[in-house]
Amino acid sequence: MADVVSRSPANNLPHRLWLVPTLIAALVYGCVFLWLPLREGVVGAEGEAIRRASYLFTSLFYPEMRLSTWVDGGRLPVGFIDRIPIVVGTCVWLGLSALIGMPLIRPVRRIVVTWSSRVEQIAFALLVGLALLSSLVLVLGLLGGLKSGPLLCGAIAVLLCAVYGVSQLSSIAATQSAALKLRSTSAIASQKSTIDQVFLVSVIGLTCIAAAIVMLGAWLPPSEFDVLEYHLQAPKEFFQMGIIRFVPHNIYANMPLGTEMHSLAMMTLIGEPDAWLGGVIGKSITASISLVGAALLGAFVAQKFGVLFGWTAAGLWLNSPGIAQVAMFGLVDGALATYVLASAVATYYAIEAMGSRVIIGDPDSAQNKATRNRIMTYWRLAGITSGAAAATKYPGLILAVVPVCAFFMWSVWRYRSVFQNREAILTACFLVMELTATCGFWYAKNWVFAGNPVYPLVADVLGGKTLTPEKIAQWKRAHAAPDLATTNKGSSENEKASYFRSVTMAASDVARLVFTSSYVQPAMLFGLFVFLFGIRKIQYEGGLTLICMWGGWSLWIVAVWWFATHRIDRFWLPLTGLWAGLGAIGFWWLYRNVSPNLTQSIVVLGLAYGCIINSSPATADNRFFVSLNALRQDVGDKNQVPRLFPTTAWINWNLTDSNTRILLIGEARAFEFLSAIEYSTCFDLNPGEVYLRGKSGVEQKAALRERGITHILVQWTEINRYRKPTNYGFSDWPQEADVQKLVDDGVVSRIDWGFPLKYAELLEVK
Repeated sequence: MADVVSRSPANNLPHRLWLVPTLIAALVYGCVFLWLPLREGVVGAEGEAIRRASYLFTSLFYPEMRLSTWVDGGRLPVGFIDRIPIVVGTCVWLGLSALIGMPLIRPVRRIVVTWSSRVEQIAFALLVGLALLSSLVLVLGLLGGLKSGPLLCGAIAVLLCAVYGVSQLSSIAATQSAALKLRSTSAIASQKSTIDQVFLVSVIGLTCIAAAIVMLGAWLPPSEFDVLEYHLQAPKEFFQMGIIRFVPHNIYANMPLGTEMHSLAMMTLIGEPDAWLGGVIGKSITASISLVGAALLGAFVAQKFGVLFGWTAAGLWLNSPGIAQVAMFGLVDGALATYVLASAVATYYAIEAMGSRVIIGDPDSAQNKATRNRIMTYWRLAGITSGAAAATKYPGLILAVVPVCAFFMWSVWRYRSVFQNREAILTACFLVMELTATCGFWYAKNWVFAGNPVYPLVADVLGGKTLTPEKIAQWKRAHAAPDLATTNKGSSENEKASYFRSVTMAASDVARLVFTSSYVQPAMLFGLFVFLFGIRKIQYEGGLTLICMWGGWSLWIVAVWWFATHRIDRFWLPLTGLWAGLGAIGFWWLYRNVSPNLTQSIVVLGLAYGCIINSSPATADNRFFVSLNALRQDVGDKNQVPRLFPTTAWINWNLTDSNTRILLIGEARAFEFLSAIEYSTCFDLNPGEVYLRGKSGVEQKAALRERGITHILVQWTEINRYRKPTNYGFSDWPQEADVQKLVDDGVVSRIDWGFPLKYAELLEVK
């Protein structure tokens, strides 16, 4: 496939016949997509659902309404200079990552003559460096070295010396002279027509705007529940303890937290007791991984299908509302999707190199050694990036590591004539080493501390520290896929009803992936449709290996999402990179063979949709130009959702004594509390239940005083939410009578703080 875009002859009638049905399909899909509601919870003044078309109309024709939200309508003070420490910290960490990763990708460097190959190398170097830095912080934390910033700096210096020392001593570095030469054609210069130039500039502009929106949102204080519960709270606890150990009160803190280690590193380097600034910098680093994914995807597609569609692929990725939202929130799903994508790219290059390898003359000749080293290095990159995916979240083990190992075994068998047994064994050893260096430490840690390498998963088989049979059942019930087989074998009517329910559920889930989910990027999905319909023609024009591999990988992710998870939208985001790439290939085919004008219209409108939605409050907090200090303390009003939960804000403002220690019951958004706290997630035994349940008043007082607890917060709104039949579940303790008995027995007294008792209670220990 050429590096530039070329059009098919104008008289290519069989392809031109696609124009009318493609145009009709685009109009139908667009109308249905815009007619659907924007997002659950986004409603009008009378509680009616707001449709996407209405929301876009308001944004386009009344832009001042949307732009005013960037400054919160003037309600809070404006500010932006206070983002400088966040930006500097993020850039320094990414720079270190690139320095660490660059020597390790040296064997696959090409003689760089195109911007896309440079971008691809830097992206791979960043991802490799981030993965190794994450493992370094984990090892240092296990050794108890998290209280010292200089110690962390020294460890980073040792890692730098190690990677550069190994690189210099290795003969692999000498293989650059045999690297693949690329044509120096300028893809941008090849766009002949004015329309093409406008299209290219539009795509570049919208992609850069999308990247800016993501980072502007990433620099805001955290507000998402999971981020406050464990993505930032877990590293905060490790930092305050100075060591990484098993956490009995936060089940999530015992899972792989590879991406969260960057937040922990920032907390250690900055050294603030409340870890807030380090946490926000870590949130920014997490978001920036999604930008690295866009760069890698764009560079990869540009080298195969031309610069125009490289930018298109990157734009589809960054303008996906799902990727933008998780990045701005500080969730790690974008990082997981990036590492899955990087695994797919590295695996493709490795298989491509194996397929094109021919041993000429001496197998130990310089040329064959260079080719062998390139193949091995691509498999090592696949191992590092898939291992980093498994270190980010448990699903990465299934979504990245399993496919990489499967493709490796298949390729060794397929190309056994040119890939010798000793090479296969050596490469397999490298794969194991890279997986150990990235995710192996996490699974070993859980094995040692919890007795289960994948704690708390399959705890009924492998066991799990602190998990009772009741807690195991609660976890499995909360995270199980919807039951599709609730049938009574003796009743044909029930079997028919169950079958109908299964079909209906499957259709609903397909509709979510295609239409209804707020994470859908319409242009990406339409490009994917075109790809599927034109796949036979695309195969003839090249790229069969890529199409088969990425298509199969996508089907694997969909199958895992549907059969093995509880099917929330966030869990299918690892598809985004693969689908953005395949969608860009679909547009490449549509542009060359059917209609450049139609292609331009669909792509630009889809990217514009993403920019508008992602910069609005419908996706995430978009107060990009409001003071960070004001946002940190914002409890909202009747028009603005609070960023800081009101009860947390009251406690932070009023309980400022250094001896204050608060027992939280029901409340797990722990990161924002300034005072010392004890808490638990709904899947863990609450400390309050240990100290207070079934004990006399004297015993209760003694237990609280022994722990230094001065106050108790009972967050009834959270407890009642958990206890709903469709939610995660919560212990039957406490009930209102339990709290009243504490008051009657003189163990605690209620504080009059302005919140209704049904909402929350704040108790002072006597």
